Amino acid sequence: MTVQNVIDKVRLLLGDTVTTYHWSDATLISKLNDAMEELWRRQSSAFHLTTVIYTKPADVSAVVDTVPVRDDHRQELVYFMCYLCLVEDQDDQVNINLSLKYYDLFEKGLS
Repeated sequence: MTVQNVIDKVRLLLGDTVTTYHWSDATLISKLNDAMEELWRRQSSAFHLTTVIYTKPADVSAVVDTVPVRDDHRQELVYFMCYLCLVEDQDDQVNINLSLKYYDLFEKGLS
């Protein structure tokens, strides 16, 4: 899965599909790196693609980069990125509620 694939999924869930995007690619790449950090902290086995790894994978920096996460944990990254995007909008109660929904989906995916 590429970074662009993840960004597309996040934009679809956030309803950010018009080319004058609310969240830029650079912002979403940053959120993806934050989500990978959280997933590594909470469940490092999500990054064991073929062998056990002992250090956090490097950050991604371009939409063509590969996201080094097992298939069964990719959705958790998407949910956590949605949470991170929406939680920043503290002035909008709907976004706050949605952010909590996505955080809950992230948590459930880890259990």
